[in-house]
Amino acid sequence: MPIGEVENQTSLESNDKNLISTQDDTSNSVSKLKGKDVSSRYGVKTKFSVTVLDKNGKIFKNKQVTFKINGKTYDTYSNSKGIAGITLKLNAGKYKIKYFADDVSGKNTIKVKNAYKISIYKWKSGADVTKNKRIKKNIPHSSLVKKMVKAAKKGTPVIRFKGGNGKTVFITAGVHGNELSSQVAAMKLIAKLKNTPINGTVYVMPFMNPKATAKNVRNYHGVNLNSKANVKGTISYKTVKLIVKFKCSAYGDFHCTKPGGKPGKNVAMGTYSPTPQSAVMAKYIAKKSKVKYLIYKRAGSEYPGALEDMVSLKGIPAVTCEVITPHGKIAKGTPATSLSMMNSFLKFNSLI
Repeated sequence: MPIGEVENQTSLESNDKNLISTQDDTSNSVSKLKGKDVSSRYGVKTKFSVTVLDKNGKIFKNKQVTFKINGKTYDTYSNSKGIAGITLKLNAGKYKIKYFADDVSGKNTIKVKNAYKISIYKWKSGADVTKNKRIKKNIPHSSLVKKMVKAAKKGTPVIRFKGGNGKTVFITAGVHGNELSSQVAAMKLIAKLKNTPINGTVYVMPFMNPKATAKNVRNYHGVNLNSKANVKGTISYKTVKLIVKFKCSAYGDFHCTKPGGKPGKNVAMGTYSPTPQSAVMAKYIAKKSKVKYLIYKRAGSEYPGALEDMVSLKGIPAVTCEVITPHGKIAKGTPATSLSMMNSFLKFNSLI
């Protein structure tokens, strides 16, 4: 992962975790280097420093210290306080940083988390989704999930995770309010992405239709949003516009299908035309998540007005992923299967 240029020396609080002694008795030699693990967030400059001490335990000024991280080497000098530091630009991830001065060395860990931002689209869709007891019982208990639930009270919430310069993708769930397993999976994904580095940008809309989710009903004011994504003014139409606006490279729409319904099985669906990559992506997800796949000839023919189809017709490869469970209920293991397909979608797009 790329690292930015070294900037001026910086100072951080130190501890004795990486205290290493040398047997060199010369008065101008380093005896101790003190550093500590650092946490940061993508998009914020990451500062790392060590305190340099001589054999008498006093600060060592103007001493060269070499830092090595991610295959690159940086040289800097300790300042008047005996602190040698570098400032880096890092993608999200976990890094080992090593440092050297004379015969003394040490190492620490730098952890860079994804940046995230929550947006609320006030489409007259907001509601308390925890009024749906099955949603409340099954979503993860995390501070970020709580923020998303709170945001859903005001409208349709979307969270953006960014951890690098790779692809941008968009994930939706809850197009139908009573398809619960995929909505639970989307919230589990959000909890996961808080701490799992990604190489790009991921948008997640866990509840497209919070009012319907709260009431555990399929449609929004009687409108099937997954057949109206081509109708101006609908929530699904507005979602397609967002996906295009954000210049997404791929889109995944996650659903539940009832036993005996259509398609009525755990499946990843795509189309050959106009975006052949849709079919490739669906087959990949099916293989990795051990589900079936269905590939249709052309977007918009089998499911007119569906989100996946309308996005594909915009030239963005898209898939629909279904898990089998009765509507309004959560069959055992179905959130895990839906989450697996979300992860496979992200892996296909080189994000995790």
